[in-house]
Amino acid sequence: MALLKSGTLSDFTVVVGDEPIPVHKALLAGRSPVFAAMFRHEDTKEAREGKVVIRGVRPQVFKDLLQFLYTGERLKVGRLTPELLILADKVGKPSCCCLTFTALT
Repeated sequence: MALLKSGTLSDFTVVVGDEPIPVHKALLAGRSPVFAAMFRHEDTKEAREGKVVIRGVRPQVFKDLLQFLYTGERLKVGRLTPELLILADKVGKPSCCCLTFTALT
């Protein structure tokens, strides 16, 4: 989690709302098939600009997903929201959804 919080050696930016969030492509590609596909294609706008804009999600919800992607640890029940479940599904992380559902039951 220290790597995410510090932004050290980040090589890509995810913009959520008005907030740029520095991330690490190798880590995201290893944890999300959607990010992996995005990073594999060098001719995309995202690859050229080194960033992607995600709309319709609050920055804290995306940070909660990043916490799971970076650590593999499920979130505290208070952090689990329908918005997070939808976002996890969009980035191809059904395991996050399963962990989330398990934590809610």
